[in-house]
Formats: sequence, structure tokens, C-alpha cells
Amino acid sequence: MIGDDFRDIEAEYIRRRDPSDDEGHGDLISSDVAETPGIERRPMNTFRGREEVIKVLRECTTEQLTYLNTLVIVLDSRLTLDLAFKTLLENRIRCAPVFDYKCNKYVGVLSISDLVDSLTFLRTALAAGSNVRGLHCLTIMSWREFTQRNIEDSWTAYINADASLQETCHTLQDKRLHILPVLDRNSNQVVDILTHARIFRFVYTRLQALQGRHREWLEQLLDMTAFELGIGTYSNILTFNYSSTVASAANAFFEKKISYLPIVDENGGLVDLYNRSEILQYYFESLDLAMNITIYDAIHARRKTRPHLPVCKKTSSLKEVFDIFRETRLHRVFFVDEMKRIVGVISLRDIFHAFL
Repeated sequence: MIGDDFRDIEAEYIRRRDPSDDEGHGDLISSDVAETPGIERRPMNTFRGREEVIKVLRECTTEQLTYLNTLVIVLDSRLTLDLAFKTLLENRIRCAPVFDYKCNKYVGVLSISDLVDSLTFLRTALAAGSNVRGLHCLTIMSWREFTQRNIEDSWTAYINADASLQETCHTLQDKRLHILPVLDRNSNQVVDILTHARIFRFVYTRLQALQGRHREWLEQLLDMTAFELGIGTYSNILTFNYSSTVASAANAFFEKKISYLPIVDENGGLVDLYNRSEILQYYFESLDLAMNITIYDAIHARRKTRPHLPVCKKTSSLKEVFDIFRETRLHRVFFVDEMKRIVGVISLRDIFHAFL
């Protein structure tokens, strides 16, 4: 199915994947953000409250986050990509572990992010005159092997259930992952899949129970702003508008490894979010690999309501930002000015990086 004529396509595919790009950074539309006068930056390590967070991460185990009797859907590595992604969509899940029955072992996790990667690969192949016309032409493993992912390093990364949350967070950060399977040592089975959001909610709930001076130390930290602590991105914020094509959005998802894109109006005000999973829905409804339709046209007939916009002010306290993350269960919060123009963005990855 996959021959030597794909090698040039493969080289272009891998060249475009730049793992050095950080989440939330972009250059499509730059944000004209100047340093806020009168605000002094203070390093995180000067606050004793940071040690309270680190203590929770160090003392709690991954097993404390895992749900009892969790039903984990497992994908056969021989499944074609279209069936695999339809399974994710129909079960309303973002990822699932992959099992190789020939080798009798777990071999990785397939996620919505992989859909964007595979569609980008197929669009590149189609432009090069390949006869691969859709996700039904590739199995999970054949696509993985061909695109030369570092399977031993990232795709098959996992954490044991008895590992500390600190170790789990380090694995997510160091390997630049969004999801991490939890393996039971005894059964060698995937018992759950963790994300930054799950870990954040657990840790934040534990922190609410602090008493006495330990709580005072934490509150001193949470009263600061993310900007003062140097957490987040405050220039070159990647934004799109409704007239941008779905293809350009897919490229941004692929190259920047982000989960959703901010949509701004003609004045630069934030008006909407375009989610990575919406590309999944669009593709399966239209089977359109070219994706030259505008974002507005792609979502107008499919949505009943707009998604909640996770926003706050640049002067909002870290506690206000944390509360938004807990309530929305999203991975990114945008800082906006009085005109709703984006002046910064903070992700859960940014927050964990500050505490590790």
C-alpha cells in the first residue's frame, strides 16, 4: 500500500513538524502587545506557596486520580484510520489506547491530534499525486510506521499507577504530551488516561484544604497575576478569522500542536474558538481532504451554540485564572483588553512548567 513513491511526501511531512514550537505561539496574526508599565516581574521561586503545590505533586500518586472501574476503549492496531477515528467520535472520547494482538501488547495511544496529523499527511500525498484518497487507505500501524514517529519515545509513553504526580507531570512536560496512559503493573493493562486538566483539578482541590500559614503562603502566590510571575505568552499570539480556510486551520493544529484556535473579528476582538475536533466532524461529513471551505461555512450549519470563551483580564489574579481552568475544563485561557482583543494566553502546560 505504501511504497517508495511516498518518500518525498514523508520528508515534507516530517520537515513541517517542528516540535520546538511552543503551545500558543504563532505568527499568522501578531498581537501588538507592549509590556505593561508599572508591573514588576517576580520569579515563582520567591513564593513559599509554590512549595505547597510541589508538595502535593510529590506526595500524591497517579492512582489517586484514576477512576475506579473505568471503561477504557481499546483500538486494534489493524483498524483503518477512518474506523478508529469514528470510534473516538461516536464514543465522545479524545483518545484510546492501541493494542497489537500479534505482539500481544499495548503499543500506543491514538488521539484527535493524530487525526489532524493524518489528514495533513493525506493532503500532502494527494497534492503529490498519490492514490491514497482517504483515511480508509491506512491502518493505525502502517501510518505510524510510515511517518517515522519516535514510537519508543512519545507514542508509547506511559506512567505506572503508583508513580507520583510529580513524575507524571514531568513525563507530560518532557515528552510534550497532552495525554498519558496509566498502566497497572500487575495486569499490564491501561486503566485510565490522564491529561493536564485532570491533574490540575485534582491538585487545585487538594490545595483548597490547606490551613493556617500554609494557606496564607498559597494565597500570597495566587494573589499575583500570571504576567507578574512570567507565566504565559504575551506576544505573537496565533489568531484566525472566520474567512480563514479549514485547511489553514488544520495546518496550524498540525504545526503548533494546539487544541483550538481563537477566532477574531475585523477589530481583533475574540469572538469564537475553532476546536480541533470540529475538523474531525467536518471531514467525516464531507470527506473533503482539500478543506478549502472557510471556517465560518464549515461550522455555521453544524453548531447550535458557540463555545464558551475562556477569558480574563491581564490584571486578573492567578486564582481567577485557576478558577476558570477548573470551571471550563479547557487547556487554555486568553487574556483580553477592554476591546476583547487578545493580549496574552496561558495554558495548563505553562502552569505546570512553572511548578516543576
